[in-house]
Amino acid sequence: MSQPSSSAGSTLPVLSFGSVPPVSSSSSTIPQFIQPPPSTDQDPTAHSVINVVKAVLKAKRIAVVCGAGISTASGIPDFRSSEGLFESLKRQYPEARLSSGKDLFDAGLFASEETASIFYTMIASLKQMSDKANPTAFHQFLKLLDDEGKLFRVYTQNIDGLEERAGLTRSHSPSTPPSSTSSPPPSQAQIGSLDPSGIPRCIPLHGQLSTLSCPHCSSIFSIEPYLALLSTGVPSACPTCLVTDEQRRSNGSRSRGVGRLKPDVVLYGESHPEGERVGSITRRDLMGVRPDLLIVVGTSLKVPGTKLLVRELAKDGFPASSFASATSTSSQPTGSQPRPKVPKSKPVHSIYLNLDFPTPSREWKDVFDVWMRGDVQEFVGLV
Repeated sequence: MSQPSSSAGSTLPVLSFGSVPPVSSSSSTIPQFIQPPPSTDQDPTAHSVINVVKAVLKAKRIAVVCGAGISTASGIPDFRSSEGLFESLKRQYPEARLSSGKDLFDAGLFASEETASIFYTMIASLKQMSDKANPTAFHQFLKLLDDEGKLFRVYTQNIDGLEERAGLTRSHSPSTPPSSTSSPPPSQAQIGSLDPSGIPRCIPLHGQLSTLSCPHCSSIFSIEPYLALLSTGVPSACPTCLVTDEQRRSNGSRSRGVGRLKPDVVLYGESHPEGERVGSITRRDLMGVRPDLLIVVGTSLKVPGTKLLVRELAKDGFPASSFASATSTSSQPTGSQPRPKVPKSKPVHSIYLNLDFPTPSREWKDVFDVWMRGDVQEFVGLV
């Protein structure tokens, strides 16, 4: 089996940029194997911000795995930070005794009427915030890559739908009804491309906020008409089930029950409603022509399925690139003096872009070529 593509050896270089101060080699908050690289004066092959920017600019097939960190600038909270969604709900509902974010995203939450009510209220709030939010600079950067034909795929952990609002094509169930939001949808000219196989550019790993579905009859509905009720912590009875039940009762048949509409968000311990399709796309991406650059951005990499996807995408198999060779020589006219070899920067095929490094940190030591430490939106200004 091929190994992860990191060329960092025993250390992983960290490059701070923008408003974030550089990391000291003696910092106690950074794992020992993560070190600032030497200056290019000391080692011309060392990683630098310019080196990473060049890698992004020269890449032809860029895969992106993104999390909540790309949306926080739009006003949508993340889930795990001290000011994130979980801590906010923990303060708001002390009687629920929430111990971790998983309490609100585990399939077992429906066993408790109290946690289920908090979940429905949270989903309604997130949907309302998402409808008011605008795509961030990073979302627009993804659309630019797509317009330039350089975007291989976006695998998003986000359920806010801002990638689609920025103009990327997004995977939906064929039976999903169109969603009407308070923000206008992208125009035809703004809608992004499908890949040559007809697959959308953006694959939602954790579902979406725009729809509700009935676990009893599998009917799917737009979430908008039910937001007011969800905001009170109460789910709606399925309209399809109600009609069917009424028909059965009027015919003298026994009731088969009425389902409660559930947000189409993938929870821990349950299957993705489009799992077969998403799995087919990821397998195709991993077995076909691979990306030549991987950017993992704005995610703490806690979800097992996403962690596995990142490891698979980061494995060897990248095509040779003009910027990847360690040294190069230009062709020389016959009889002329050979020119000295010009050192080239170390190759960059996998970038972790986030203010904080994921934990446990040693899990990722040999996965990434470089950690770009800073604000996600400020990174866009570099490229």
